[in-house]
Amino acid sequence: MSVRYLLITLILIFTACGGGSSSVNKEVQELDSNRSIQKISKTVTIYVHGYRKVGDNEQATYGARKNGSVIAKMVDITGLPTVDAYDKENFSTLLTDIYYYGDVPPNYYTAKDLEDIEEVTRKYGGGIPRYATILAKYSKYILDETGAEKVNIISVSMGSLVTRWMIEKNLEGLSENKKIERWMSIEGVIRGNYAVSQNGLLSVAESLGLFDNSIDTQHMHYDWIKENLTPNPDVMQSLYYRDILVGQISSTKSGEALDRLLSLNRDSQPNDGYQLVKDTYFATVENYSQIPSHTLFYTDHEEIKEKEGAYAVMATFLESKKRVRVTLIDATLNSISNRNTKVAFESYVFSNQVKEKWGITDAIDERVYNSGMLTRYTYNESGETRTFTQPIFDDFVLSDESELDIRMRGYKIESSTNSLGDIVRNIPLKNGVYELSGEEWSAHLKVEVLE
Repeated sequence: MSVRYLLITLILIFTACGGGSSSVNKEVQELDSNRSIQKISKTVTIYVHGYRKVGDNEQATYGARKNGSVIAKMVDITGLPTVDAYDKENFSTLLTDIYYYGDVPPNYYTAKDLEDIEEVTRKYGGGIPRYATILAKYSKYILDETGAEKVNIISVSMGSLVTRWMIEKNLEGLSENKKIERWMSIEGVIRGNYAVSQNGLLSVAESLGLFDNSIDTQHMHYDWIKENLTPNPDVMQSLYYRDILVGQISSTKSGEALDRLLSLNRDSQPNDGYQLVKDTYFATVENYSQIPSHTLFYTDHEEIKEKEGAYAVMATFLESKKRVRVTLIDATLNSISNRNTKVAFESYVFSNQVKEKWGITDAIDERVYNSGMLTRYTYNESGETRTFTQPIFDDFVLSDESELDIRMRGYKIESSTNSLGDIVRNIPLKNGVYELSGEEWSAHLKVEVLE
């Protein structure tokens, strides 16, 4: 059965609190009710790694699979087969990865492939366009090798900029011929990277251990992306996205090195230690593309590799056709002592089906006060109710998921920050509004199931 999205409005507004004062906003977007998402019977999922220091000068075979730790973890958790060991007559989703660094071509390259690599390297000096060309050629090769109909892409960090270039430049005709089914970007360099874009501070970023000065860091610069890929890096604008299901995961636990770099610019923004959170996702979409799903985890840029909840989200995204959106639509404070009291609400979401299927007890979404990602709401009197639209969860769930466990905590921010207590509620996955009730506050959650 295809997934038909209901026509609804999504307002995602993230305003920094706690550690910062900047805001991260998503504009109002409508989901297209006339579009469907089909699960292709045979796909290959390609994991695309991120930035590595001196990787651009590495002596290795590019365009080859590595069977690295991420693929091993995915296999361990999900039991999905890799392209090295599978039943050729009976498979649904295969796993593989690609290494785009190196100076030695793989043995499946033709003379034309070699010419293409040489040409793109001459034109751009290597970097993102070269890696994207390598990814595209591997994608085409792996489809031919396995007989799969389409590829899925799971990309991390700079690997997401590599993937974006491949899609929007229609390399190897993959986008035009609808050979890409799903793309999950994790902590992606979607809009660029703040640290490498601060002219005059790159040497500081190097000294802090964030990056080195290379073709890779040059290509992650905000200006380079605007000049060479798209003038609107925050917008999912290409028509090719109409045929690709896009998901996003952002980490929100800040890192000391990037915080120090931000402070030199008298700035403070939510980040994961390498990326500003706002640079890891599309703010808006155009040209009738579907709004990407978006999950948050309170972990940093490196720790997410061990976050089992993130692997559960990835695995679900690859297979599911059932999307769920949970939104906090109002909250009432029973008692306050001062006018202009600021209040924020954090949330954790858990899946019983994920626990039962894969033994994963981690949250599958974490929107945490200490991340600086939560909106602060102003209350002036006891019993006051504020209405708003705060996302709690917006992603895919397993097909037989019938409920989610949600844990929320309110925070009152005055001269100090104090907890308003936890509310834990089992929420059925049926369209409707559900009440949360605690001693010091109460609220309502709106649930939308899109299938």
